[in-house]
Formats: sequence, C-alpha cells, structure tokens
Amino acid sequence: MPLASQSTGIPGGVAGQPRYIRAVSQAAGGWETWSWDESLFAGAARYYEQGRLPYAPGLAEAFCRSLALDGRGRLLDVGCGPGIVALRLAPLFEAVVGLDPDAGMLAEAASAAAARGIANTTWVRLRAEDLPAGLGRFRAVTFAASFHWMDRPRVAAAVATMLDDGGAVVQVLELTADDIVAKVFSLSSTAPHLFGDRQQDYERDLREILARACAPGRFSVRLPDNILRIWRLAPT
Repeated sequence: MPLASQSTGIPGGVAGQPRYIRAVSQAAGGWETWSWDESLFAGAARYYEQGRLPYAPGLAEAFCRSLALDGRGRLLDVGCGPGIVALRLAPLFEAVVGLDPDAGMLAEAASAAAARGIANTTWVRLRAEDLPAGLGRFRAVTFAASFHWMDRPRVAAAVATMLDDGGAVVQVLELTADDIVAKVFSLSSTAPHLFGDRQQDYERDLREILARACAPGRFSVRLPDNILRIWRLAPT
C-alpha cells in the first residue's frame, strides 16, 4: 500500500504541498552500489549530539500537534543514533523503540535515557533493511536524518506493514543536489546574473563538489525551522 505525504513546518517553517519520494537513480551511486560498513560511525557516538546542529525546540510540540498524539501508542525511531529524537519524543508515547546498527550509538542512547530518567525506551541493534523483525506495530515511525542511508523502497515497504490504523511515518526533510543548487541561485549573493556567462561553469563545479561529498546525491539537514514530512497509508 503506497504512502502519501504532507509536510509541516516547526514554527516559522512553511508547510509544503504533498510530495512523494523521488526515484533513486542507480547511476547516481545510491544505496544500490554500497554495503553497510560497521566502522562508518566508529567512535563518533559520544560526539554526535554536541557536534550536530540541534533540532528545533518545537520538534516535540509539532509531532504532538501534527499526529494528534495523546500519550498512547508506540514510536519506532529508525536509525536512531544516540537517541536524540527518540528521547525528545518519548514523553509523547507509551513506549519507544530506537533502532540502529551501530552498537556505540545505542550505548550512548541507553546512557542518555538513564541519565534523564526516561524509562519507556528500548534500544535494538538492527539494520533497517531487516525490518519488521517481529517488533510489532507502531503509532508512529520516524526517520530523523537517516532515511538516505537505507534501501529506501525496501524499508518503506516494511514500515508500511508496521503502522497502527491511522499511524504515520515522519521523515526529517532531506535535500537533493538539485535543491542545493536551487538554494544557491535563489540567494541575492549568488543570484544567476552575478555569474554572467559563467553560471553553467559554476553549477557544474558545484555539482561535482556535491557528488564527491555524497555520491547518492541526497543531503540531510537540520534547520532552525525543521520540516516534518508525514507519511500515511493511502486509502484503499
């Protein structure tokens, strides 16, 4: 069953029109061309929360309002890392499951939960591609700057079977290379007219830099005004 989406801003953000996951090009070097490497984030967990830009202060409030949460149900945070989002949202649910393939990230998440006295969390070491893995059903499933690492069609199909009636998948906005190029040319400081007849040369160089930085061509960002992309099962 397909997932239809809507976007909502966290305060100050602009709500977007319904969107759908763009197709992943095999030629772009996406998830089809690489295998998970357990050393990817080795040693990074204890620096992660301090080193990454913070989520918007109104994140939990936006979740609560957008999903009409009432303290019931379960949350699955896929690619939870050190539990930053899972712990922020834990008071909104009866139980929270954080899932990540990195043992160091999960150890950091468990330590943070204990330090904050949050007792309704469970941490599972598993790749998203192994879902549903008998974890049960959830009122909400979140992907916070993690979906781009995954076999997206496979994972999306799996989580669609794990939602409660009326449940939703929530994804933090990801930018493509096209989005970043458009953002650059939308600024007064880098407006197209400033490049004269060199605009195409600049764009080519920019795209080459972006391709070297992230071969799949998708970039996760955390903005002061975060955007939630909310996916619900389409009516049959």
